[in-house]
Amino acid sequence: MIKMRKIVVFKRKWIAFLVMIHAILIVTGCVENMSLPPLKAQFQLLDISDNPTNSFREGEDIIFDYQIVNSGNKVVSWEGTNGGSIPLYPVFQIFNKTDNSLVGSVYDPKLIGFDLNLGRILMPGERVVIKVTWLGDLEKTEVSWGGLSYPKNLPLPKGEYIVEFEHMLETPKFENFKVQVLLDFEVN
Repeated sequence: MIKMRKIVVFKRKWIAFLVMIHAILIVTGCVENMSLPPLKAQFQLLDISDNPTNSFREGEDIIFDYQIVNSGNKVVSWEGTNGGSIPLYPVFQIFNKTDNSLVGSVYDPKLIGFDLNLGRILMPGERVVIKVTWLGDLEKTEVSWGGLSYPKNLPLPKGEYIVEFEHMLETPKFENFKVQVLLDFEVN
């Protein structure tokens, strides 16, 4: 009688074990592999002739050229808001390199007008462009989504500066795409 009880308890444990393994296999089979999205970010400063540079003449406008390219063969959907800790729409801030004080932003994030639908898709080979200028030259401005209003920035005086921004796209089928930039430049 004691042997029979051990066998019944042993069978119940094996059945519970097999049910648990089966449930784990079902759950893990339904979860997609979250990998990095096939996106690449490019950021550079341009002079008024669209040449990449980190050195500008005093009084010269500075162009901030930021692009995200879908370099893969899969469609990437993204969503997001400016309400999070990392904004959907990057804000290029300029700091004085000497004392790390904030000089200003290229545009006012409160004045950004959105015309995008959340859940936008980026097809393979497609790019998103945010090209803005320090002095607010609308002819040099190119924005793939939304719109913006420039503050009345004055030309930067001679000195060493840093441009800094963070950006994140929430990509539901991939890990979130995060970009953080710190770039030195000078005005002579």
